[in-house]
Amino acid sequence: MSLKRRNARINDCSPPIDLDSPPHSCADLTIWFNELTLALHHGVAQWPECPRVKSLQTILNAWGRVRTPAGNVENVLKARRIREGTDYDVSSPEPPDDPMVLPLWHAIGLGRMAQDVATAESIDSAAARSIAASVRIAVAGVATRETAETDAFKRHHGIKDAEEDVRRSEDAFTPGPIERRAAVSLLDFVQYLNPKYQIAFHHRIIADALEKVARGEIKRLMVNVPPRHGKTALVSKYFPAWYLGRYPDRQIITATYAQALATSIGRDVRNQMGEPEYQRVFPGSLLSEDSKAANKFNTQKNGVYLAVGVGGPATGFGANVFLLDDPVKNREDAESEVIRQRNKDWYTSVANTRLMPGGAVILISTRWHADDVSGWLLKEHSDEGWTVISLPAIAEEEEEWRIGGEVWRRSPGDALWPAWYDKEALAAIRRMSSRDWNALYQQRPVAAEGNRCKLSWFDRGRYSTPPHCSRITLSIDRAEGRR
Repeated sequence: MSLKRRNARINDCSPPIDLDSPPHSCADLTIWFNELTLALHHGVAQWPECPRVKSLQTILNAWGRVRTPAGNVENVLKARRIREGTDYDVSSPEPPDDPMVLPLWHAIGLGRMAQDVATAESIDSAAARSIAASVRIAVAGVATRETAETDAFKRHHGIKDAEEDVRRSEDAFTPGPIERRAAVSLLDFVQYLNPKYQIAFHHRIIADALEKVARGEIKRLMVNVPPRHGKTALVSKYFPAWYLGRYPDRQIITATYAQALATSIGRDVRNQMGEPEYQRVFPGSLLSEDSKAANKFNTQKNGVYLAVGVGGPATGFGANVFLLDDPVKNREDAESEVIRQRNKDWYTSVANTRLMPGGAVILISTRWHADDVSGWLLKEHSDEGWTVISLPAIAEEEEEWRIGGEVWRRSPGDALWPAWYDKEALAAIRRMSSRDWNALYQQRPVAAEGNRCKLSWFDRGRYSTPPHCSRITLSIDRAEGRR
């Protein structure tokens, strides 16, 4: 979070504040509001009469009043989930039909309200009065329902302390067949934590390779997949949590092109590991109470997770797995020889030197340039034994993949994930830029001058004067890339 000037129109009006989306649990939302308080500190001094600043202060004060009762409701809902199997959802902007969930929904809604206020282009006095009224409704929604709804459940089940009941239930929980499968299968783990996760066959290919990394069967893995095909969620968010669940005494370093993105990914990993569902799968992998930062946290068995930006330091940390996710930000960086060389130097001097004995490197990316990190490693470090999974958005040749007892085949012209990106959608993307299409989507980056016809092929100094020609013929084959 940071408070940044965005051309504030008047001196007594603060600019919008850049915020991450608010989490949906009381403990995480408390941390989120603490970060907002720090971001707002400068604004209170500089814009004391600003409606935005005053509205955010009102919301922060309201959270201080409802945090404890909301936490009580959350504990009761967790106890209900354990005892009765009834889940709950407070992420929707619409109020839930379940009256027992409603007070927690009101409390969590203060986070959504704070984000809307912080990021709005402007907040005037009328809007501030409306916000204050909404805050009063939210506070009342927690206070009036918290006792009535939760006490009835606790009386019915003979619960005196819901938090202690949840803790005892989780401690006594014995993993069943579903949990045991999730502990050994990455995709079963993903769907256990997120039942809405849609698995395509290319996810099975990637997950199979990641499981081999975890077992020590693959030491160098390169995954090149088109944008928006689920590679970061599976490889950078779910895999580290699953890996640390299986091996809570090991260390992972995750790097991407910017520290802010690396921290955001680390926050997702940390939050997964704090969920009750995670503890049911991996009861022996607990976060250390004194080290829970989003970019660096420890397990109680001395495992470590570190998130860094490419170019940043990792001194003092080792890695059983070093995970490099998209080291290139955009086309401009990809075209810069200086940045490409910087990334290579950082890999050799930082990333490669952090590996523990027997450690593995995972590189996931979309290809931007023939001389990007992926291309350079395959050309200059092929002796390291890279396992390469390169999946173009549209198949260019016959493909056959075998995972366990399943076989997946693609013929030329078949889309990689037709449920999300069918041929028509991919054709529209291709029309925007053939160069980006070949690089990002087909994993075949070419130099700016092309790879079909290069200027160096033409001897421009061969003739001092152009030869006499009675006829000039220009032949163009417009069917490039077609069969």
